[in-house]
Amino acid sequence: MLELNGLVLAGAELKRMKNEVPAQVDIDLKINNVTKVDSTNLALDFTYSVDYSPQVARLSISGIAYCKDSSPNIDKVVVEYKKKKEIPLQLISTAANMINANLGIQAILITRPFQLMPPFMPPLLVPPEAIGSAGKFKKQSTKNAAVAQGNQKKQVKSKKK
Repeated sequence: MLELNGLVLAGAELKRMKNEVPAQVDIDLKINNVTKVDSTNLALDFTYSVDYSPQVARLSISGIAYCKDSSPNIDKVVVEYKKKKEIPLQLISTAANMINANLGIQAILITRPFQLMPPFMPPLLVPPEAIGSAGKFKKQSTKNAAVAQGNQKKQVKSKKK
C-alpha cells in the first residue's frame, strides 16, 4: 500500500455562485499524473474538489502527494496508471484517505471566510439516544455508557438467535 510521505499544495480556487445553503456537498479526489521518483517512491499529481450543490460553490485544490512503497508495488502503480489511468484500489486506498483527511482540514480553513459548511461531518459528541424527550441532554457517566452499550450488544445477539 502506498504510504503518504508528504503533501505539497500548488494552488487553490474557490468560487461562490450563490449565497444559499447547499443541498449537498460532494468531494472528489482525482489523480492527474503519476511520476516515479525512484524505485520505492512516486509522486501523485492530484486535484481535490469540493462541490456545494446545486451550483452554490466549488473549491478546487491541486498539489503533489509523495508516496513510498515496495519497488514491485511502485512499478505496478506506474504500469497500471499508464495503461488505464487508474491505480489499483488496494494500493491507493491508504494514501487517498490520508490525502482526503489532510485536504479536508485545509478546505475548512479556505471555506470559512466564505461562510460555507465544512466538507465533512465531525464525529458526534452527543449521540441522539442521549437526548431526552424534553430535548435535554441526559448525563451519563462513562461506566453507565459502557453498560448501556453492553446491553445493546446483548439485545442484538438475542435477536439473532
